[in-house]
Amino acid sequence: MAERYHLREPVATTGIYTVFAGYDVLSKEPVRVTVFSKKFREHHARAARELMRQAGENLARRDPLFRNILFVGEDRDRLVLVEEPVQGEPLLAMLQRRMRSSEPLDLEEILALGGLLCKALSRIQRFTVHGFVNPEEIDVRPWPGGPVPWRIRIGWIGLRRALRTEGLALEGLSVEGACFVPPEFSSHRPLGPEADVYGLGAIYYSLLTLRLPTGCFEPPSVARAGIPEELDRVLLQAMDDDPEERIGHVEAFVRALWGVGLSLGGIEGPGAGPDRGVEGAGESPGADLQTPVLPADRPAPAEKPVRPPARVGWLRSFWSAPAAWKILSVLLSTGLVALAAGELVLRLLHGWPGQGDIRRWEALFRANPGVERLLSDVQAPSAQQGYASASPKEGGSP
Repeated sequence: MAERYHLREPVATTGIYTVFAGYDVLSKEPVRVTVFSKKFREHHARAARELMRQAGENLARRDPLFRNILFVGEDRDRLVLVEEPVQGEPLLAMLQRRMRSSEPLDLEEILALGGLLCKALSRIQRFTVHGFVNPEEIDVRPWPGGPVPWRIRIGWIGLRRALRTEGLALEGLSVEGACFVPPEFSSHRPLGPEADVYGLGAIYYSLLTLRLPTGCFEPPSVARAGIPEELDRVLLQAMDDDPEERIGHVEAFVRALWGVGLSLGGIEGPGAGPDRGVEGAGESPGADLQTPVLPADRPAPAEKPVRPPARVGWLRSFWSAPAAWKILSVLLSTGLVALAAGELVLRLLHGWPGQGDIRRWEALFRANPGVERLLSDVQAPSAQQGYASASPKEGGSP
């Protein structure tokens, strides 16, 4: 692909793309190649354009905390995305293993791991919004002798947010990975930094409680002994269903943890001394988060002009309606069509009453005057005595 990357074997296949384990013939390094199908480009042009735009932004951002993109482009009418290979295992795999064994990580280990996630997301929010932070696309590997127990890297930054434009964001994810989607992800409004805070809080919650973030969230201090109750308030606010009530951005989330006296491993609070840096970062782990801004400190956003509601076609309105309304509409439409078809068949078999029928009845009366007298003889007594006692007059027609 692209005259440089050799595809070795498929790793995963979805409805719109296939992931290959690849090899860079120039750098002699392994790579991860995602090849999107022709159908994706033809039938989902809007999502393809947004995906290419976001991947192009990520290409210019190299960071040791990211699974960096090495190439994005086209080959044989297919979109191609080349990344660094997965190192270690997905964070979701480690979480599932801990769930099966019922052995959660220590609180200090979780805070240190979460501190690296906060640092990575803080760097991401400098240029974009991830939109869907999930442990299935976060690489974790041990770091013996490091300032924190693990190294991490976040992959597919903002790409699932791009696929969201046409309802393809969950392609290739497991059921467990899809549980970390923020509540507002299914709506059509833009995603803000608070969507990343939801994913961050959900990962903290799952690591602490060994439960997936679904349904009603039980406070971590209730689900597991040894968790400070102050941490409950921070995590539950970070996972609030309403984005307006949620912690606004990653720096505010870190500041809230500092406020309840929790240390994030390598990321310390304002005024802390220099610490050992994250691998390849060349700076203190807390350098990104030395001057966080609380939501209350942010200036009030400018009032947005009220726009008239956009006109939506009837077909688009139908597909965006709830499933129950769709089923009811289909049933009613089918019933009306069946009634119309039955009426048409009856008319074809028995004919339509029209001017021809009226003329035939008039000719019948003119040719048989006795018929008119018979009707008048029957109708007169019927009006007085009822149809049951009606009888023809004497001398009338039998």
